[in-house]
Amino acid sequence: MTTAVVETENITPMTTPDPYIELETILMTMSRGLVDKPDEVTIFPAKGEGFVHFEVRCDDRDLGALIGKRGAHATSMRSILSASAAVRNIRVTVQFISREGDGHAGR
Repeated sequence: MTTAVVETENITPMTTPDPYIELETILMTMSRGLVDKPDEVTIFPAKGEGFVHFEVRCDDRDLGALIGKRGAHATSMRSILSASAAVRNIRVTVQFISREGDGHAGR
């Protein structure tokens, strides 16, 4: 019988990913998949203890696609993000805003 030798010096310890960054990545992936100009999508997080608010900014012409008809896309993204956040014991809100800054914000 042979014994396997395991080299421990090349093994890196597992780190726990930041749950806020995970939520931001999920939101970014969903948002960029819906718009014509995915590089124009930016997310601004405001974190608190057990809470995060995301502002999703995109090109003015992509805001409608991001929100969807009757808010269907926005509602779905919020539901997915809320479920992902609940597993991590985090409350989350999302606001969709056009990059043009004309004062019209998606709800």
